[in-house]
Amino acid sequence: LDCADAIVVFNEEDKTYLDSLKASVYVSPFRVPNELIQKNEISNTFKKFLFIGGEFHYPNKEGLEWFLDVIYISNLDKINWPIYIIGEWSKSFIGKYQSFKGKIVFCGFVPDLKAYYDESVMIVPILSGSGIRTKILTALANKIPVLATQFACEGLLFNDKLNNHVSLFNNESEFLNFFLKYFNNDFLAKQVNGGIEFYNNSFGVSKL
Repeated sequence: LDCADAIVVFNEEDKTYLDSLKASVYVSPFRVPNELIQKNEISNTFKKFLFIGGEFHYPNKEGLEWFLDVIYISNLDKINWPIYIIGEWSKSFIGKYQSFKGKIVFCGFVPDLKAYYDESVMIVPILSGSGIRTKILTALANKIPVLATQFACEGLLFNDKLNNHVSLFNNESEFLNFFLKYFNNDFLAKQVNGGIEFYNNSFGVSKL
């Protein structure tokens, strides 16, 4: 990398990782295209989880399987929300959860996400891999609350400010604590407003 004239990263956190390089490092925030921003109003109520991603990308498979097996299924007596899974998944993976129809809903590829956005909380249980956090940014831009692992939010968290734009969990107890204590319509609507402010300030047109 030192032989490059310049290096462009998507956030300030990534820039700090490259401080020791001789090449100049610039931050150019990633923005969700306007045509992917379909939801203009905050939902009045929230009652389901939404996971977006296909099995072909291993971090999706790893994260979703961990969430379903370790957190969701073992606490179905406490978690009354269904989870809708958008994307292509194999018959064998879907078959593993066929006894939970109505609670774990595989929707496959869908041409329009807007109907699934309504009344949803985006769940992002990613444990490994790297990317530009498209799922989270798209959710924030569409006025959807986000519940994610800290790893999934890398580069999207403040070190010195209140992170009121996402809710974080890294294990079963943290997830249940948020769901049982804080997941009401008022809390989630406030988080959406925090998400809108964060997105506009950090990834808005003027920032780019």
